[in-house]
Amino acid sequence: MWAKATLVVFISAFLSVCGSSVVSGEAKEVEALRAFTELLRNKIGKDATNAVEVLKGETFSQIVKLKEIVSHRASVKTSEATPVVQMHGMGDFANDPFGMVPLANAISEYLGGAYVLNVQIGDSNIEDSIKNYVGKATLLVFISAFLSAWGASVVSGEAKEAKALRTFTELLRNKVGKDASNAVEVLRGETFTQIVKLKEIGSHRASVKSSEATPVVQMHGMGDFANDPFGMVPLANAISEYLGGAYVLNVQIGDSNIQDIMNGFLMNLDDQVDYFANVVKSDVHLTKGFNAVGYSQGNLVIRGYIEKYNDPPVFNFISMHGPLAGVGSFPGCPVEKDFCRAFAELLGALAYKPFVQEHLAQANYFRDPLKIPDYLAGDRFLADINNEDSAQEPGVNTTYNSNWQSLHSVCLVKALGDTVVVPNDSEWFGFFEDGTFDAIWGFADTPWYKQDLFGLRTLNENKRVFFNVTEGNHLDFSTDYLLDLVGIYFV
Repeated sequence: MWAKATLVVFISAFLSVCGSSVVSGEAKEVEALRAFTELLRNKIGKDATNAVEVLKGETFSQIVKLKEIVSHRASVKTSEATPVVQMHGMGDFANDPFGMVPLANAISEYLGGAYVLNVQIGDSNIEDSIKNYVGKATLLVFISAFLSAWGASVVSGEAKEAKALRTFTELLRNKVGKDASNAVEVLRGETFTQIVKLKEIGSHRASVKSSEATPVVQMHGMGDFANDPFGMVPLANAISEYLGGAYVLNVQIGDSNIQDIMNGFLMNLDDQVDYFANVVKSDVHLTKGFNAVGYSQGNLVIRGYIEKYNDPPVFNFISMHGPLAGVGSFPGCPVEKDFCRAFAELLGALAYKPFVQEHLAQANYFRDPLKIPDYLAGDRFLADINNEDSAQEPGVNTTYNSNWQSLHSVCLVKALGDTVVVPNDSEWFGFFEDGTFDAIWGFADTPWYKQDLFGLRTLNENKRVFFNVTEGNHLDFSTDYLLDLVGIYFV
């Protein structure tokens, strides 16, 4: 078994070196855009009537494939060609549309249509990327459970790419029209993230001048990353446009995209909060304060920042499906099932071990209702920001109360069909009653509310807590819905 120091050395070394050099998202996107521009010009020519069909008829990975290699094509029939298997390196993944997939397509075409397989290690793209790094047995129990459920539902790369392609097709049709002579200039004049942004929101645009708009800071959830061109970046663009050009910052935890993803799992939440605080403190656009939007686990980072720092201050806070009161079971497995309940108890037995608390963010907000004494003694984050551990400490941390009560508004959004945050009542600060999985505390029934342990009751009594719902599963909401909330609570 590795010692803590050894694991930290390995993780920090590999992430700092390989994370920045092996996976360079921006460079790949620029290369893909250049290749796509050239292919588009060749395929469409001067007649744009078939532009949409060209896009629909090609997969995203085929569109951005490497340059045509007709001149190099081997004279090998498909039936004769030996199949090829590719295995990606650390930090990459089998379905990478800017790397492994174009390489597979190029090899297959070169060999006259030979079968080429990219091996995926895991059940999802994020598992495939992360499993190259981790080997600690205790962590694997948690990571395998959380990644298989959270990773598949929160970060669905294929779904995002398909959605981006549909959006791109629609935008291209609107921008190019029937005359393709300006198609290349349209592509060159827009960044990749602008091309795939969500639908125009002119009907929702607020009459706010950029110089007057309060800046906005977004914190992504587990498995996502700040520069995600199919998620966080389009959302930032949409919010900025809605607010008349307001400054919107997506906070990245780490020095690269892969570090940002990995740190969502392997950096404890105290350290994530500290990192977030350093980022916003050093940003000259945020010196007077900002509004905040959190997604899933990112809401706990924002909440921790508000209570522990809040300098510069957060004025208004929108929590999209945040596990603000913790989770009591692993995603996608309801505790009504005996197996799920047994597995939740297993997680509770491991979650409060010091090593796990130090190195796994999800353990920091795992609140086992059957092991409350262990939770209070061993949890390093949630019990602290709830001020639940005050019985063992000198007393309630009054800074947490005063900072939380300084908020102008808190908008809590619950996903009614959420199978990821268990129970979903946590998104409204409710939770399982202590000692059972069979009863739920509502918002105003919890000890932290009744005793006003961190200022939630005071904030609510001052009519600054607001409740909203979405119908679907975790992080299933439209951009228009989010912008409606921005219009209500930020404008």
